[in-house]
Formats: sequence, structure tokens, C-alpha cells
Amino acid sequence: MIQLFMSRSGSSVIVPLNLPASHGAMTEAYSQLEQANRTGKTEIVEIKSVIANLPSYLGGLDPDSRTQLAQLNLLSSIIAKMDSRERSIYAGALDGNSINDLNDMIRVAEQVSDYRMGHPDWQIYHLCTDTEANTMKQNEKVNTPIHIRPASHEEAGLFYSQMKETEDAALGTVGHVRMDFGSSGKGFYHTWWPHNDDQFNTKEFKGELQEVVDALRADGPLKDLASMRSYCYRNGGELTEDGRCYGYVVDTEHYRYCLRCTPSPGDYQGYLYCYNLRQQQMAQQAKPVGRVTFADGSRMDYTDTQEYLRCIQEELPQHSVTGFRYETLTDDPVVRKQVDDILFDLYGEENPQSLADYENGSDRDMKMGGM
Repeated sequence: MIQLFMSRSGSSVIVPLNLPASHGAMTEAYSQLEQANRTGKTEIVEIKSVIANLPSYLGGLDPDSRTQLAQLNLLSSIIAKMDSRERSIYAGALDGNSINDLNDMIRVAEQVSDYRMGHPDWQIYHLCTDTEANTMKQNEKVNTPIHIRPASHEEAGLFYSQMKETEDAALGTVGHVRMDFGSSGKGFYHTWWPHNDDQFNTKEFKGELQEVVDALRADGPLKDLASMRSYCYRNGGELTEDGRCYGYVVDTEHYRYCLRCTPSPGDYQGYLYCYNLRQQQMAQQAKPVGRVTFADGSRMDYTDTQEYLRCIQEELPQHSVTGFRYETLTDDPVVRKQVDDILFDLYGEENPQSLADYENGSDRDMKMGGM
């Protein structure tokens, strides 16, 4: 599933290692390397895999690291159990996620079963020929006008899959669409990847997604590869320092669409991430602003700011008796200052820090929350 071709510095001997491999096979490969040169550093000459794009994610692999080798062997054993369809899904998932190390590659491989290609509930376009795709729907009237803007650097994370399920849930991610223009640069091929168990993929969303993609296809960055390249160079929105990827945002009343463009042949040129804004708001409202505890072990989380402040105001004077403690969980500078104002007032003092200090984070050096 993964083939390593290794050598030792100063030696021309190349030793292959086919993974997944037994402990004995790995020991034998490294014995051959030591016979070639006992003191040299092990170097990777070439990496091959049934997953075509996988070697590009292994540029930093250290073959002398037993930990990394064990991780790579585990990854290969997972790939070995995949059928051809699942391998294709995994290749796309690597490109669609933010991959930092082998742990990320293993995690994505283990989640392949969560993804489904050609999702039956999403019918924007069928897998079509270049001729069909070049004429299909491009002149269709879009019912809802859309406004597309370049992404800011602060929004860059929205254009990639979240590795933690809790982050995905908080963002209200409906799913993402992976797209490419085919070898001619004028086709249109897509795959739907559901998030959050596809629970937000409603009829309302499908209808709006159709309209958004129609608009982006009619006269925007999804028309074809040449149009995407021209659009990106004209409008900016760089997501990466090398200028390889660009990001654009479409906001509607209830959804946010984040389009990542890579206007280069041979890549998947588009990833469209879709977020439910109502779910984001609900998740934010449900997030506690603060937590209080008492010596008897009781604990309460507050989602209402005023209730949290009232509790501190009432309980703080008795903290030496009740064991009252509080922890402010929100990053809202106004709330954090109000909490500290209560504490300083208890001791007849004035909070020396202004709201501006809280806005730039200098209040984090104050250890008031541990009282």
C-alpha cells in the first residue's frame, strides 16, 4: 500500500520496504541499510502509494524515527483494508483537510466511512462530460442575487475541514463540495461531503445551494478553469502566502458559503464549505459565559451574562465560608471587566485596567478568576 525506498547517506544501496510490514520485515530492511553504511543518516529516495497524492504529504517523514515509522505502518494497514472507492475518498479527504502530520493522516483515514461520494440527496449536477458541463445551467436565471467578497486572513480557517467534531458542530457545518474542471479545464465534476452526520442538509439548504452554485457557474469563479484564474487574479482573496489558494465568501440570510479556489491544472480546483448561521448562533448562545463552584462540590454553568454577574455579586462576600470560586469562560472583554470590577469593589478599590486593556488581552495576566 505504501512503498519506501531508502538509502544511507554516503551509500548508493537502495533498500525497499513495503508497508504494512511485520516487525521482522522492518528489522531486515534496516539491517540492510546498516550493512551499507552504519553511521550514515537514513534518507528517503522515493515514496510510492496506491493513494496517488499521499507521498506529497510525507515530505517531512524521518525514516530514522521509530515512532513515525510505526505510524506510517498503521496508516498503511488502514489503507490496505479500503476498497478502490474508499481510497478515492481518502485521496480527496487529504486535500480537503488541514493535514499537519501523520496523526492527522491516520485520523482522516479512520473517518473515511463517514464520507459518501455522490450523495443521493444532493442533486446539483450529475457527473458529466465536458461538453454537457460547459452548457449546463450557465444561462439559468438565479432567483436569489448573491454578493461574493474576498476572504479576510482571519477567515482562512473556514475554508478547510475542522479536525475536531466539536468545532464542526459549533460552526454549524452542513458539508462541503469538492469540485474540479476536468482535464480540459471546462468540465464540472463534484463530490458532496456531509458534515455533522448530514443533519443540517435540509430541503431549504439544498435549494439555496443550487442557486449559489448556479450563480458562481454562470459568471463567476466556477465557470471554468480560465475564468477562475482570471477571477482570482482580479479580486485577490489570497489564503496562502504563495498565492496558490484564494478564498471567497457568500453570505445569505441563513447560510455562509466559503469557496476555496486553486486555479491550477491537476488539482481539485474548488472546495465550497457551507455553514448554517442559525446553528452557529444557537451554539454561541449555549456556550457558558462563566462557571461557579462551592466547597460542597456543587457547580453551575451560566449562559446568561447578567445571571452570572448577579451570582458573583451575591456570593463573593461569603467566599471564605462557602468556598465560592468562579471562572469566567467568555472572551467578551466587557463581561471580563465587569467581573473584575465586582472583585475590586469588594475590597473598596477601583479596577486599574480600562476596557481597552481587556480588548487587547492584557487582563489575562490578572489572576482574579481563581478566587
